[in-house]
Amino acid sequence: MMLLHAITLAIAAAGPDPSEHIAVVGASASAGWGVVVPTTDHRTPINHRHVDLADVLPAVLGRERSEVSGHADIWFFSQPHSIGAAMVEAAEAEGPGHVVALDFLFWFAYGSADRQGDPLATDDVDARLANLNHGLQLLESIDVPLVVGDIPDVSGAADVWPIALLRHSQIPSASALAAMNGRVADWAASRANTTLIPLAATVERMKQGGPLQLNDHAWPADAPLIQFDQLHPTTLGLVALAELTAESLPQSAKPSVCADPQVVLHALTETPP
Repeated sequence: MMLLHAITLAIAAAGPDPSEHIAVVGASASAGWGVVVPTTDHRTPINHRHVDLADVLPAVLGRERSEVSGHADIWFFSQPHSIGAAMVEAAEAEGPGHVVALDFLFWFAYGSADRQGDPLATDDVDARLANLNHGLQLLESIDVPLVVGDIPDVSGAADVWPIALLRHSQIPSASALAAMNGRVADWAASRANTTLIPLAATVERMKQGGPLQLNDHAWPADAPLIQFDQLHPTTLGLVALAELTAESLPQSAKPSVCADPQVVLHALTETPP
């Protein structure tokens, strides 16, 4: 009996299985820029709260919120190299079983300055590839299953009126973007534990208003998935991106899947921050 009690205490002390833990790294889309949901928490007069991918992903997967940690940062654009390095280090320190890097590479492809702060021309393919390669190098230290997104074309965000969150000088040319996505695809294919999330194609479908089939759920063509800035997902868009992420995860990371966005949204409003 004493041995059984000791084993029980040891299991309890060990905590949850680390292989179940998912760490999220990324930029403002993963950080849920501008995304809020209503809340039923009556302990505060504020009737809504901010959510990010680390909040939405557990609801899509049917997991406990504690099994997903968020390290995404809306300020990633300001210092992608140093913030990206710190983010990966923090995620690795948790010893996760999986890492999600949906939009981690975005600011290594976009931007108007390189790692040294020198100007980065929109059509300088070699310089932008060098910038991207540093982002890939940061991810190379991750030795657990990794899902990483490719780089979407959001050039239309520079033409939003009256406030555009992207400048034309930050946007890679079509040829540079194609070269970088080719590099990302080759890099992911060369790594046994890395899966590529088709973020670019999915965002293009979102922009065109075409129907989407994500994680066994069909999104109607008129679903509002992108915010006014033509850059960040809406609340429903973040659910869609969580579904996209979920279907890209290894099967071992998907104990159960909830495909109904309304159930997901309800779970988010009921979950305390």
